[in-house]
Formats: sequence, C-alpha cells, structure tokens
Amino acid sequence: MKTILPNRKGLVLIVTLVLLAAISTMAELFYMEVIKYRKVNRLLEQLFIEEMIAPQIIEKILYLIALYQKENKIIPREGHFSYQAGFHLGKGRVEFYFLPENVLVNLNKATPDEVQRLLEKLGVTPERALKLAQCLADWIDADNEPRPLGAEKNLEEKYFPRNKPLQDFAELLLIKGFDPYLLYGAKLIEQVTLWSSSDKIPAEISEDGIFLRPGKLYRLFISWEKDRRKRRLMVIFRFAFPPQAVYWTFLP
Repeated sequence: MKTILPNRKGLVLIVTLVLLAAISTMAELFYMEVIKYRKVNRLLEQLFIEEMIAPQIIEKILYLIALYQKENKIIPREGHFSYQAGFHLGKGRVEFYFLPENVLVNLNKATPDEVQRLLEKLGVTPERALKLAQCLADWIDADNEPRPLGAEKNLEEKYFPRNKPLQDFAELLLIKGFDPYLLYGAKLIEQVTLWSSSDKIPAEISEDGIFLRPGKLYRLFISWEKDRRKRRLMVIFRFAFPPQAVYWTFLP
C-alpha cells in the first residue's frame, strides 16, 4: 500500500496549527497565573494593609494556598497541605506553615509545673516562671484561695481574677506578672493554645506535608514580606467547608 505524504503546504499548515495550539495553551496558562497572582495579592492586601480579617478571607487563603500545591487544585475534604512553604509574589515573598493545635500546651488545662517548664524554655527565670504559673492557675481556678506565690482578688490593687478558663490570649495581659514582651516578644502566644484538647493525639505531619482533617483545629502562620516590610498573621481555624476561623491576630 502506498503511503501518501502531505505536500509542503500541508506540512506548513500542520506545523502552524500545532504552534497555534501550543501558543494558545501557554497563553491560557499565563492568564490563569496572572489571575491567581492578582487574587493572592488582593487577599494579602486585605489582610496586611486593610487588616480585613473574616472567615471568608481565611477560606480564600486556604483555597489559594491549595492552588500553589503541586497535587491540590481545590481544598479536598481531607486536605493534604505543605507543612511549610513559600512562594514569590511580585516583588514580595509569602511564607506560611500549618500546625495542629493539639500539639501545643493548653493553658486552660496544663498544670502549673507544665506552664513553668514552658516559660523557662522561653527564657523566663525559674523564680519568675514559678510565680507566673501560680498566678495563672489562680486566675483560672474557681476558688479564691491564693497559692504561695499566686494572686487572687485584691481590692487595694484592684486585681480581680475571673476564676474561669481563659477565653482570649489578650486576657493573659490582665494576669499579674504577664506583659506584652512575654506574650509577643518571647512568642508565648505561638507556643500555647486555649482551645484544643489536652489529649496528645499524634500530629499527622510528615516530610510531605500536614494532613488536615475536618472538624480538627489547626494553626496557620502567614508572613508577607514586601518593600523591606514584613507582616505576620496567626490564624486558628477549624478545618471545615468553609473553614471556621476561631481566633486571629497580627504578630510583631
């Protein structure tokens, strides 16, 4: 059987069509990257410049982080995200990492000894760490009996412990001995939680990333460095559809 080869004009037409298809695909991919870049950049501006924090923005941030993963195009029902990653965005750089909330020390459930050991790891002297741990315990427990180095209700000093579990990290600044440097400068806020269970459930972290399960609490740190200025945001969220923001704050 004789094979009929296309003439020169036919070859030129085929090559032209292939090139046009390739250019069209590249243009479409480039357009999608531009759209994605604009979306991420706009969300970061809302976060760090306009300081607009809302559950909807947290959901979009998680979605766009998923877009930057090699294997994830959308947030799966049991998501597998990079534990720590970063990417360049225009002249700036974005970095983020996830952390299971249950691997942190829960101040509402930890013993004074556990709190003291944590504070010492952060550079607090043993004497001060002991006093802070007892003042924290007196603030949380239901009775009005102070510990040897603790502090309960004092009318003269206008000191009135809530005698209830902590509801917000900022509440720590109301406890005798705690100050902004300890909370933010020594990064206590990044080492503790108020919401997770005290059960030491193994964290699902591997070299490949972190496995996010619906209903579980996670912590997300986002930093954006642009024009020699770096902003950091910490978000605690429950992985759901959409994700439910529990707490958020900007960090120094």
